[in-house]
Amino acid sequence: SESPHLPSRSRQRTLGAAVPSSVRGVTNGKQVLEITVEGKAHKVTIPHGLKAGDNFRFVINIDETEDVYASTLHSIPGMDIIHAKAVVYGSVSVYNWSQGSQAAARQVGVLIQQATDAVRREAIDQGCNAVLGITYNVTNDSSGEYGREKTVVVTATGTPCIVVPSRTAAAASAQGVVVGGVVASAPPIPTVTAQAYVP
Repeated sequence: SESPHLPSRSRQRTLGAAVPSSVRGVTNGKQVLEITVEGKAHKVTIPHGLKAGDNFRFVINIDETEDVYASTLHSIPGMDIIHAKAVVYGSVSVYNWSQGSQAAARQVGVLIQQATDAVRREAIDQGCNAVLGITYNVTNDSSGEYGREKTVVVTATGTPCIVVPSRTAAAASAQGVVVGGVVASAPPIPTVTAQAYVP
């Protein structure tokens, strides 16, 4: 039986890169590379004493909050729940909100995403890789002259769980069959691109 991947809010990862050809002479420890790993930019200082083409190692911290499954469903197709913990919640709010209805609708969507990320972080803190059965509550309070000032609060609640691919889904995937619309796949190999500049 395979161990589940349990995301971290700050997982250290050691990678390697080469000093770009745009660096002239020997590095002084002040040149910075912008490294893109899995679509996210990281700034890395090139160690002292290297020249173009030399390889070096560096450590980045990766926030895996987005790796936590989040669903309003009470189960995920193709996954088995092996452990569940007590309900968690996350709330976000905006005060003095005086927007038109279209802008307000977009802002509520942003608040819902932020509340979802809050329960994902809670799930990580509980050692889980999923939050299931998420419900949302959006409340507002109008105050001020003519009710123009508003406080909007979005709260998300859900059950943090540890989930693993189900045996049925794994067997079907090995045979090239789709189960419940879910196909298992390996994570993509990270690509690293770099550009050098002197701060």
